[in-house]
Order: sequence, then C-alpha cells, then structure tokens
Amino acid sequence: MKKIVLSIIFLFGVIGNSVAETVCFGDYIFKVIDDPVLSDEYGLKQSPRRYVELTGPGPEAVERADITIPSRFRVDGQKYRVIAIGPAAFSKNRSIERVKIGNGIKKIGGNAFESCYSLSDIRMPRSLKYVESLALAACVSLKSVAFHRRVESIGDRAFEFCKRLESVRLPNRLNDIGEFCFRGCHSLKSINIPSALREIGYCMFRNCKSLETVKLPKGLTAIRPSAFECCISLSAINLKANVDNIGNGAFYRCHNIKEITVSKKNRRYYAEGNCLIDKTGESIILGCQTSVIPEGKSVKYIGSNAFSAINNLRNIVIPSNILEIGDASFYRCYDLEHVILNDGLQKIGSLAFAYCHKLDEPDIPESVTLIEDDAFIWNKRDMPAPEINIIVERDDGTIMNFRHEDDYDPEEQWLEDL
Repeated sequence: MKKIVLSIIFLFGVIGNSVAETVCFGDYIFKVIDDPVLSDEYGLKQSPRRYVELTGPGPEAVERADITIPSRFRVDGQKYRVIAIGPAAFSKNRSIERVKIGNGIKKIGGNAFESCYSLSDIRMPRSLKYVESLALAACVSLKSVAFHRRVESIGDRAFEFCKRLESVRLPNRLNDIGEFCFRGCHSLKSINIPSALREIGYCMFRNCKSLETVKLPKGLTAIRPSAFECCISLSAINLKANVDNIGNGAFYRCHNIKEITVSKKNRRYYAEGNCLIDKTGESIILGCQTSVIPEGKSVKYIGSNAFSAINNLRNIVIPSNILEIGDASFYRCYDLEHVILNDGLQKIGSLAFAYCHKLDEPDIPESVTLIEDDAFIWNKRDMPAPEINIIVERDDGTIMNFRHEDDYDPEEQWLEDL
C-alpha cells in the first residue's frame, strides 16, 4: 500500500508571508498551485480538482530505471491534477533510464532532467506546451525525442550537450526555440525546422557535427550569430525569400559546404559563384570550397571571416572589382595554395590570410594602399608554424591531442568522458 502524507510547508517570500501546500503521493512530492498568476499561465479553470506541480522525489522514494509521472491522483478523497514538472525535479538523477509523462501535464520546468546521464527514452504527452531552459540538457544517452502539436516554446539550452541525440521531431506550429537549444548534439544528422519559426537563435545548432541537411522554412527571417557554427558535415545552404538578417559567424567553421543557393525573391541576399552576397553591403559574407568570386560592380568587398577555416579551398582569384578583403577573410584555410590579387584592390585586412600554411605569399598589386597587421602571418614562407597542440587528459587516463585550437572547445570536452 502506498504511503500517503499530507503536509504544510511555510515559505517566507519577499512580499509578506506566503503558504505553499504540498502533498506526497507514491514516490513524489507535489506543490499545490493556488497562485492566480500561475493559474492564468496554465489556463486553469475552477474545478473540484486541485492543481499541483511535481517538485521531485519524496524522502522515501526508491531509485528506479523506469518512472511514470502521473497526470492525476487522489489523496483522502481530494482529487489532484498534475500540470507541471517543476525546476530541477530530477536533475542529476543517474538511475533514470526511461520516463513516461502522463497526458495532462503542460510544462517541463528548467533543469527538470538536466544531467540525467542514463536517460535514453522520454515519452512526451500530447498536452505539453512548454519546455523550459536546460530541461533535458546533458542527457547524454538520449537518442530521440518527439513533440506533439501543442508545444509552443522550447527554452534556451533545453537539449544542449545531448551528444547521442539522433532524431528530433518538432511540430510545425512551434514558434519559439531558445538559444543554444541543440548545441553539442553531436549525433544529430537532420532536423525539420518548424514552419512557424521566424528565427534560428544564437548558437542554436553550434557543434552539431553530424548535421548534414537542414530544411529552412519559407517564413524564416533571421539566422542569428553562430547559429550553425562548426556544423562540419553541413554540405549545402538554401536560403528562402524572407531571410533578411544573417548574423556574424552564422556558418563559421562549416568546413564542407559545397553549394550555396538563395531564392530569387530574396530582397537582401543572393548567391553567385557559390558565394553568399549581401546586396546592401555589396559584400560576400560567406564562401565555400567551390566558390568563384564574381566579377562585376555589384560586389566590392569580401567580409570578415567570409572564407575562414574552409577545407579543400586550394585556389582563389580576387577580381579587380574587389576593393577590400576583410579581417580574417581566409583565416586558417589550411589547404589554400595560390591566391591571385588583381589591380583595383585597395585594402587587405588584419589576419586576412593568416595560418594558410601552404600559401605562397601573392604578388601585391600597386593599387593596394593598406595591408593591416599579420595579414599573411604563418604562411608557407614562415613554416614550420609554431605548434598549437592542446593536450587533454581524460578521466580514464587517456590523452587527447588537438592539432589546432579551432578543433578544441573546452566547454564541450567533458562530454568525451560520458
């Protein structure tokens, strides 16, 4: 027989004294929600049932691999309805492997299952509307997740560092996905971006190293900085007509992009010669390993980091219409061997061709009036370049050696041990 305990806990808030009633049922503790603000948030109606939020396991809870979170229960004749899983309710629980969430629950709170390293399967209810920040972050065994159509919001870092996550199903009506949401999901190969989403947030897919294809929705207007940074398996980019804001480094270190296309109806950007060009700035903002810089007066500048860290880019011709090569434009293009600079070029920015280890320094045309600091540092003439080896000792005593600093992300290195 389940042990049932009814308790009153007094909490002292910043505005007077408040009373929070809790009830224990089975292995769990629940907090009764009487706050009118919360009631409005969840759309609660007057009912003989009382609404509760699960706050965590009870003091006598047994650790289990499989848990089922009820959506309703009864204590001493009183009916209770569970509408939320509270903040950090199961955080860092290393025993949980499978979770089934009862239909009727509307929210998974912040950090609710964060760092549940053994969690491999979670069944989302049809009633779910909100997933808060870090809700399932660092669930390193989680392989797939599927949301139903009522989900409205997924918070910042909700699935960050879920390194074995391969499949995510998102409903088309979802219009709010937070920053860093899928960062470090190393096994994620493809994802459907919901048609209602208007922007891809800061670092949303950063270091999704297996991500090969992304279908961007027609209504998308913005791709924020570093959104796809270090998605090294991404092979193509296809921008729709409504995209009018691409942040700095949105596709930085996407080494293997081979094709860039843009809808002809887009008013700000267009693609030519597999270069992404900003009409308003008359500049190339992104190139790839198959790029040919277009000739003509419509392009005058190569933007900062436009070609940086691209693999297999061996030759590039800078035509006479290009006036400036921006800072770090070809930074760390390790395979770049030959560059032709034509008369008309006026400025070469700082670090523009730095660490291009195979590059013979090109002839500089007379039209160039400014070459900024370290524009050609550590090219072929400076070789051998200084060692940039980063040595990391893992928990099991093995040693990892990173050839270049761009290959090493200290914020993610701990994942290698999980």
